[in-house]
Amino acid sequence: MIAELLKIYTETVEKGDHTPVRIEPTPAEVGQVRALTTLPEERFLVLEELDSDLFLVVPVSSYLQLLTTNPLPPLYEWRGLRLAVVPTWYHIRREIIENYSRKLFIIKDLTSAKNYIKNIQRQNLPWYTRKFLHLNAKRWANLVLASLLKDVEEREEEIYI
Repeated sequence: MIAELLKIYTETVEKGDHTPVRIEPTPAEVGQVRALTTLPEERFLVLEELDSDLFLVVPVSSYLQLLTTNPLPPLYEWRGLRLAVVPTWYHIRREIIENYSRKLFIIKDLTSAKNYIKNIQRQNLPWYTRKFLHLNAKRWANLVLASLLKDVEEREEEIYI
């Protein structure tokens, strides 16, 4: 079962379109669960606003069997969909979140997600969860790189102006 599920996710990563499509912007807010406009969608939770243009986000996934960590990740349900927090995080720019993802729902209390991300021991993860994280990172790589490069560029401009 685990191997089959991992194979399905691997195929979606390899065959999917990781380039998000621009949509009508909607404001990004902490606590939102959003879906990137990629094929297939990549869902995430906006966990913290680091500064006015940079957010800390954590992926959330319906691949629950691949996320059997100790402790178990927080689960969120929305319209019959069960989503678990993925034990990793990314830094994403506001304009990417607002222009390339849509809001699904809001989580008011982020305590369990923050505690999970803070306390998870990544070196003790099962092999299939580590593989899932590796594949997930591939899906996010270009967005994270673009976000961090833009952030560095803006900070350099502030220094030299």
